[in-house]
Amino acid sequence: AAHARAPRPEPLSNGLRELARLQAKAQGSEGLEQALAYLATAARVAEEARAAAFEPQGRSLETALAYEYGRVYTYAGQYEDALASLEEAAALLGEPGADGNNDEDRAGEWTECVRLSAVVEGFYLERRSAALARLDKAISLLASQGHSDLQEQLSSLAAQLREEE
Repeated sequence: AAHARAPRPEPLSNGLRELARLQAKAQGSEGLEQALAYLATAARVAEEARAAAFEPQGRSLETALAYEYGRVYTYAGQYEDALASLEEAAALLGEPGADGNNDEDRAGEWTECVRLSAVVEGFYLERRSAALARLDKAISLLASQGHSDLQEQLSSLAAQLREEE
């Protein structure tokens, strides 16, 4: 009711996504249905915000939602769905520097999408070579854009995956 009187889509979406994540983290696959219901409500909030030409402070609500779907599916053991959602989030963010924007925050969010995608792909789905290819490409891109701290995060994960081979 309060949202209808004074729409605040960003905090409402954030809260719904957090509820979904906590539900899936606490209950795994048994909590997936309720977690997805929270995310569906967050998606409706994002659609309404887009229709009202709302501009979020940081990343788009759609990007945040795709990332959260990835986390929820990971907690629920739905790894293919998790990977698809995380890839969507990374695509929505765009590679650092792709549009002339080399923003550190956006690069960090993109790196986190790549990192979690590689964890899901390499450890849970046991497709280490594909995960390493994903990481190597991202590491090279981050190096070319001057994001050495983000590059190091992915390099560390790549080393862990190589140890598992």
